[in-house]
Amino acid sequence: MVIDRELLSPDGLHDTAEMYSHVARGAGLVFVAGQVARNPVGELVGRDDVVAQARQVFENLRVALQAGGSGLAGVVKLTVYLTKRSDLDGYRRAREELLPVPRPPTTLVFVDGLADTGYLIEIEAIALVTSPKRDQP
Repeated sequence: MVIDRELLSPDGLHDTAEMYSHVARGAGLVFVAGQVARNPVGELVGRDDVVAQARQVFENLRVALQAGGSGLAGVVKLTVYLTKRSDLDGYRRAREELLPVPRPPTTLVFVDGLADTGYLIEIEAIALVTSPKRDQP
C-alpha cells in the first residue's frame, strides 16, 4: 500500500529538531501540529500574555497552512488548548482579530499544562488544500 503524504517543517517556524513535522499534507487535506507561541528562532513570545501568544500561534498556523497549500480561510477544524479559564476572553479577542468569518468548527479544551510551562495556548488545525503544492527549500 502506497501512502501519498508529504511531511513538512517549513521555514518561518521554530525548529522541532526532527522530533516531529509541523505539517502533513495528503488526500486534499493539510494537518497542522499544535502550534505554540514560539517565533521562528524558537523564542517564547508573550510570556503571561495570552493575546500576544494567540497572535503568534495564529501567525505560526498561517505559515504552516501556507506551506501545505492552504490558509486560514481553508481551515475546517481547530482544536484549541488553554491552560487558564481566565484567558478565554483574550484568546477570543485574538481569534476574532485574526481568523476569517465564518469561523470553522472548534473544540476548546482547558488543560493543566502544555509542553512548556510558559505556554498558555496551543492550537492545531485541519484545512482543505486550496492551492498547488508550494516548493520547499
